[in-house]
Amino acid sequence: MSKLIDVLDDLDRLVASGAGTPLPALREGLSAVDRKLWKELEEAGVERIDPIGSAFDPALHEAVSTTPAPDHSKDQTVAATFQPGYRFKGALVRPARVQVYSDQGRH
Repeated sequence: MSKLIDVLDDLDRLVASGAGTPLPALREGLSAVDRKLWKELEEAGVERIDPIGSAFDPALHEAVSTTPAPDHSKDQTVAATFQPGYRFKGALVRPARVQVYSDQGRH
């Protein structure tokens, strides 16, 4: 928890930076905080699920749309991730919301 409090302190410093802070400096600071947060979350057991290009798995993915497969080999493969999923210590917290290639309806 103390490591996450350090991340919150970093965010507070970014929010408190003056309006004159150059945009590139803000982006760099935000990127550094993002990396620090993800490092701590991963060490705690959080895993991000971004399945682009992998086989659709209804146990891990929620198909929110389909798109025609460019070729038969892509059928039932994840084409895009709209919202990543998450696991915590191996347990699914939220499925990835994805678009899936589908040959369904093609002749």
